Amino acid sequence: MSGQRVRDACRQAWQRNALPGLAVAASVGGTVVYDGAWGEAEGYWRGVALDRGREGILGLVAEEPLRFEPGEGYAYDNTGFYLLGVAIEAVTGTSYGAFLEERVVRPLGLRATRVNDAAALVPDRVRGYSRRGESAVNRPCYSTDNTYSAGALLASAWDLARFAASVHAGELLEPALRGAMRTPHPTGQGNELGGGFRTGLGWFLVDDGRRRFEGHGGSILGFRSALIRRPEEGIAVAVLADGGWWQDPEELALEVARSLT
Repeated sequence: MSGQRVRDACRQAWQRNALPGLAVAASVGGTVVYDGAWGEAEGYWRGVALDRGREGILGLVAEEPLRFEPGEGYAYDNTGFYLLGVAIEAVTGTSYGAFLEERVVRPLGLRATRVNDAAALVPDRVRGYSRRGESAVNRPCYSTDNTYSAGALLASAWDLARFAASVHAGELLEPALRGAMRTPHPTGQGNELGGGFRTGLGWFLVDDGRRRFEGHGGSILGFRSALIRRPEEGIAVAVLADGGWWQDPEELALEVARSLT
């Protein structure tokens, strides 16, 4: 198939799967982008220290086809979260950071949560570390332009636990949204089950046969994190690590949550 025919097919697929009520989430070279793993795109990791802007990042996947139709299979996709930030700014007319401050941070009284800014003086900001052989070293420079709404937040364990409590209490989200977060959305392929989880709206759902857990993890150069909820008891466990080589913060969070139920 020629390059032009591939691009035309992609445009048709992306337009079919447009966000409801939002005609264009992001336009890069005339193409609406709704999928693509920019972390796997050629040239992504060579430029993580650069401020490449929205078009620079989305341009890495602008000509890529959909891996599958929505609902057909599972693949974690940072580009989707990146586009949600672009959509928020397009709809609200304000920055992603200002939107979070107004709608989440201030209402919940979060004390450490903000969009990261490498140039800002942030009290108690933790440095991240990577491995070089058997030694810990400072993590490589990483511009938040590369992650934006897919991974540019600073937070504390207390703030994450407070956010989880707000979800349980319905302080921010309407019942329908909270229900969608807790409702499994199985894919046609069911390949997510191979990872031992199912997916809700933004939550990973784990059932060990006796208890149900829900939450989300995070990973970026120099850092790992996990937030696990046990909704029936209203328990939340947050684990934050400043060593990017740690593979299983979710397992520690689950272990602690199990010990409390």
